[in-house]
Amino acid sequence: MTVTRIDYQTLLENIRNEIYNGGANLNQNLSTSVQQVIYGDPNNIAVAANMYPTVFIQLQGMEEAWETLGSVGSGDGGQKTAAIKFSAFCFVIKSSGSDDSDKEIRYLASNIEGLIRNNVRLSNTSNLLWITPTSTNFVDSWRDGIYLSSATMAFECKVDVK
Repeated sequence: MTVTRIDYQTLLENIRNEIYNGGANLNQNLSTSVQQVIYGDPNNIAVAANMYPTVFIQLQGMEEAWETLGSVGSGDGGQKTAAIKFSAFCFVIKSSGSDDSDKEIRYLASNIEGLIRNNVRLSNTSNLLWITPTSTNFVDSWRDGIYLSSATMAFECKVDVK
């Protein structure tokens, strides 16, 4: 029997590339282009002040479900899917004496949502059935001593487990 596995890394790479390579669509209405889109926990990765706006992509979890009964891959009709959850953490440095960074974080979140919605099937992810934003939360501050406007975006995708 073949061991079935979910290729998390390829999925995250494709999501990251879709966001980072969004170009004008990613940076629409922003005064400064997004400097980096990286994997990982924003609590554990230092970002230099000149590297904002920054977006972090982090895997959150996975839940499997049987769509039809039978043995997966045996030809008798068994099909299993997995709902994979990930987050995008978006950060813009707050400008003093203005609310421009709050506007910019809303633009950035909206731009990322649009990029994901417009590319339902990400390139080179043949088992991806769908992907969608599920929530966006805007937070006033993130790290002590650094004034950032931020958005935490939750996404869910469903993949076919073969």
